[in-house]
Amino acid sequence: MVRANAHAEPFIKVFERNGIPYQFVASTGLYRTPEILDLISYLRVLNNFMDDASLYRVTRIPTFEFDPQDVIKLLRYSRKKSVTLYEAMDEASEIGGMKNGTLKSIEKLFELLKKHAQDARDKRVSEVLVTFLGDSGYLDFLKKRDTVEENQRFENIVEFFKRIQEFQRTGETHTVKDFVEELELSTEGGDDPAPAELEEGPDTVKVMTLHKAKGLEFPVVFLVSLVEGMFPTREMQDSLKLPDGLLEEELPEGSHIQEERRLFYVGMTRAIDKLYLAGADDYGGKRKRKPSRFLKEIDLEIAVSKISAGEKKIVEDEISVGDIKSQKNEKKVPRKFSYTQMEAFWNCPLQYKFRHIMNVPTEGSHTFSYGRSLHQTLRDFYTVAMSGKVPSEKDLLKMLEENWINEWYDGKSHEQKRFKTAQEALKNFYKKNKRDFGKTVFVEKEFNIKMGKYVIRGVMDRVDKLADGTYEIIDYKTGQAKKGEREIKRPIQLMLYAKALKGVLKLNPSKLTLYYIDENKPFSILKKDFEKKMAKVEEKALKTFDEILESDFSATPNNFICRFCDYKVICPHRK
Repeated sequence: MVRANAHAEPFIKVFERNGIPYQFVASTGLYRTPEILDLISYLRVLNNFMDDASLYRVTRIPTFEFDPQDVIKLLRYSRKKSVTLYEAMDEASEIGGMKNGTLKSIEKLFELLKKHAQDARDKRVSEVLVTFLGDSGYLDFLKKRDTVEENQRFENIVEFFKRIQEFQRTGETHTVKDFVEELELSTEGGDDPAPAELEEGPDTVKVMTLHKAKGLEFPVVFLVSLVEGMFPTREMQDSLKLPDGLLEEELPEGSHIQEERRLFYVGMTRAIDKLYLAGADDYGGKRKRKPSRFLKEIDLEIAVSKISAGEKKIVEDEISVGDIKSQKNEKKVPRKFSYTQMEAFWNCPLQYKFRHIMNVPTEGSHTFSYGRSLHQTLRDFYTVAMSGKVPSEKDLLKMLEENWINEWYDGKSHEQKRFKTAQEALKNFYKKNKRDFGKTVFVEKEFNIKMGKYVIRGVMDRVDKLADGTYEIIDYKTGQAKKGEREIKRPIQLMLYAKALKGVLKLNPSKLTLYYIDENKPFSILKKDFEKKMAKVEEKALKTFDEILESDFSATPNNFICRFCDYKVICPHRK
């Protein structure tokens, strides 16, 4: 029994390697099982070739035989050239070092997409999917039912087709586009049916989470990963806290640990005859893991069995031949970090891995296009102003036209509406600051600063020199200004910028400002208020960097974070 789905993976790999029959009873729904995610991703790509996250998932389908290292090259090329993953694949022959096998895989995938995209326009979704399963060879792969896992995979496909048939029976239209849209709505609403259930004999190892084990009993139980940080898990801070007045009663102190302790009790009491409690001091990373505090709370003598050096060598040799070796090649964690990376890791370590290690591209957004357009316009405005001549309002609006990014909007009318909003915002900006645009010394100033054994990199939107000879760092924001009052109280990003301004450029920052362009509202914090928080910010940054280097990048799903995550369509852990 495991505390989280991710903790089961090393055991499953050993079972597979040694031919031990097992059944993984995961705490996930049908739509998040790997094989169903594959099929859903292919349907999404048929509906939209530019759906990068889904196309990346399709490259992981075994029958396409994409080389993982070449996929990483495609992702990097896509990011570097600001093109979609599909466009990167189309230009793959121009990318140096691509293997012939990968080019053939791309050719095969494109042929299928072209054929099935035509079918997707007028055929029923079930027909399209059956054709794909046959043409791709995935059906032959899925039909193997020699192991419990393969049988489970096949039965999940059958269950998925039942769902499709139900959609076709009750819906007015039956195309891929209709099904994808229906699936999007139902999953957003929390609908995710259970995977197919298998009836297995006593000779199968059941692997399950503690939540799934409630109400069940077994002759022998192994309760694993009993180390601090894994069981009990680390407490995650709520991304959205209820005001105190809405809470009927206060949660008791340490309620997270109490809940973890209850789960530990559930695990122990599932055993009828024998209970094995297991953990290790090495789960990757530099630090040794401490035994779970729950082990000390048990009033029993616990026999600790340590693996011998010879046995450890055998295990390491066996594992390093397979996935671990390839993972080390993929997992190139840098020692140079940005605030954006820190924020992604705080949101979810798996999100960090997708974005900053594997460089999985995401679909663009109109909010990014809008924000970047305004940032670049103000960059050009202040660049000219620094030369001694302040541009006119007419010049400012012309700069907006030149910098306007017209991508990812919900149609032409939406784009025109946002363009008018940007124009009004800049007119008000000019009117508000006309008497004094400040004495700007830097715009979009890049920096690298050493912090401990790491390097932090970033870009300051603007730095102004104040009348007393000190400096103000200004960071532009688009969106609702009401967030500014809360965010300026703990502006971690701006405080890191302040450290860089002082440490690298030898200038004295005395004011940090978040400037919300749409409403032309600045929110500032003065040196006397932010300087006393600097040590804690630096400590938090260093701790985060340490955690990134040691992380196995397990997902930390959360309803709020998952809802807005760019990778939710390919993530099996999403909520």
